[in-house]
Amino acid sequence: MHDITKLKQAEEAMRESEKNFRTVVKNANDGLIIASSTGAHLYANRRASEITGYSVEELLTIRMDELAYPDEIPKLFETLKKRINGEEISRQYETVIVQKEGKTVPIEITGAKTFWQDQVADIVIFRDISESKRANELLRESEEKYRNLFNNAEVGMFRTRLDGSEILDLNDKFLDICGRTREEVQGSPSVIHWPDPSEREEIVCRLELEGHVLDFECEMLNKQGEVRTCLTSLVLYREQGILEGSIIDITERK
Repeated sequence: MHDITKLKQAEEAMRESEKNFRTVVKNANDGLIIASSTGAHLYANRRASEITGYSVEELLTIRMDELAYPDEIPKLFETLKKRINGEEISRQYETVIVQKEGKTVPIEITGAKTFWQDQVADIVIFRDISESKRANELLRESEEKYRNLFNNAEVGMFRTRLDGSEILDLNDKFLDICGRTREEVQGSPSVIHWPDPSEREEIVCRLELEGHVLDFECEMLNKQGEVRTCLTSLVLYREQGILEGSIIDITERK
């Protein structure tokens, strides 16, 4: 009788555990599908339905390859076989799925070997990364536009360390003023371009006090040893110890 009681308690605990599992995965923010070794769907949650466009009931009537982009099907089954056989550990990667209406959606996917209903199975967790992809593309486009504006500006543009130890970035107009190549300037100390170090010291003091300098007239030394009269405006990023600025050569106006 004691053994029967313990068995019943164990069975009840297993049922409660399975109930809790189903509740968690049913309401998860990621899609979850459990598939057999042949790719047939054994379980799908609500989020999997939302991402794929199929109802949960429909997902249980199709196979994994019916969601896959055609070019990805051979890789899908190869990966499924490896996981089922224990040859591949869980890993995360990006791929695309085909929704019910035919639209492709980029997803981030993680798969692992599991057991479901007394059989070896594959558990797949995935999320729609369309928004992050769009955000990354917009960021890339924004950075490209900024880079184009930076490089093609009619004034010299630069980014350096406040202590003058390194020029971090610069545009072509800045190189024209210096009379040097990018290889000669980028990564080199900025202090070497100042014929009068006290002018730079004055700028640094003003930056530390006010955070910016507008139209400061100074002298810059080019590669040929010529002193050029310039106007520079600067902004200090205190936490990074970095300053950004613009510079124009006004020597011919003098």
